[in-house]
Amino acid sequence: MKLKSGVINFRKTIRPRYITGFIVWGILVLSLLTCSHHAPVTVPLTSSRLDPPELSTQPNGVSLGFNVMRPNEIIVIPDGKADPPIFNAPRLSNRSAYPNLSPHMALPVKNRFELSYDIYSGLMLRAQLLGQDREASKVGNKSTTLSIGYNFNSDSNELYESDRPGTDFILAEYDWRMHSFRTNLLYGYRIHKSVLGFGGAFYETFSLTGHLNQYAFPALIESDEKYDFDGQGTKMGLGLGVEFLFDAKVAEQSIIYTLHFSKILWDNLSTDIIQNHSLIVKYYF
Repeated sequence: MKLKSGVINFRKTIRPRYITGFIVWGILVLSLLTCSHHAPVTVPLTSSRLDPPELSTQPNGVSLGFNVMRPNEIIVIPDGKADPPIFNAPRLSNRSAYPNLSPHMALPVKNRFELSYDIYSGLMLRAQLLGQDREASKVGNKSTTLSIGYNFNSDSNELYESDRPGTDFILAEYDWRMHSFRTNLLYGYRIHKSVLGFGGAFYETFSLTGHLNQYAFPALIESDEKYDFDGQGTKMGLGLGVEFLFDAKVAEQSIIYTLHFSKILWDNLSTDIIQNHSLIVKYYF
């Protein structure tokens, strides 16, 4: 009786744990064997820099620096494996994109005009409409600048069926190009000889074109297919910023922090208010 009781107790207490373990491991193995890579086609919407509204009037007033900003991402093809792919139904990516470290250079082209170039934001022409220039500015100076800019961006990539080594299969290839135009109007007030506060509105438009080649895959896609897609979007909002000036011996150094409040409209997409932060470092020579 003790033996039978022991056997019965063994089956009741140990066997369910083995069964549970086998089920868990089975699920893990099955998930590894069937792991598929659903890589979305994402398009980064990099905003233009909101530079301080006081411009330099020195003929050689070149400024060099870099900008750190995290772009917003629009997913224009939610699933590269969709059959057919879903175009013109974009959504805002919920992942945090990697910050862009973007070098830039600015050069006065005429009195109260400045031309700048940023790797991610593109070309920008700024004109100071009101107020003293940066060299003559004193506490209480009020300044206003109007900026217009253009940028071109493109990307191409391959979407794979599986991430497992030795079993990758190119399921699709895509290529896109985007033209963007942007403008902003900023107002500044010099709080201290080394501190300038500013803010204003900005407006950006995006025009996207491209295509996706989707290849046949057993039991998933019967034949090769090609899709052309395009889209139009806008990004608008308000920005606030503060600039701190320091004497860096070799050149005057400027550290600028800006906060953007924006809204993206793209086809049927209308986002809530989005916050973006940026840090700009400049050296005036």
